[in-house]
Amino acid sequence: MGCGAVRPKRELRRIALVDGEPVLDREARLPGRGAYVCGKDCARRAVEKQGFSRAFKRRVQPGPMFVESLETDGEEARARDREGAGDVLEGRPREAPGRRP
Repeated sequence: MGCGAVRPKRELRRIALVDGEPVLDREARLPGRGAYVCGKDCARRAVEKQGFSRAFKRRVQPGPMFVESLETDGEEARARDREGAGDVLEGRPREAPGRRP
């Protein structure tokens, strides 16, 4: 959205509106329209170019710490994705949290 790069959806971070404020939707389950960014720089460009307002089809003013919050949350989410992806790629099913066979 900010940089215009085409990437697989799993590499992007979904942004949704909650009470009119853009927030990172880690699990991609919040209702409504979503906007996708690939990282902090992409989100910064989207803010500068009014990309969130276009994506959500309404005026959106991200808070001053919005872009910085994506770096931490996005990195944590990518780390979680990498941890679980190895099991699936190697043919081992993921175990549900808190369950043991």
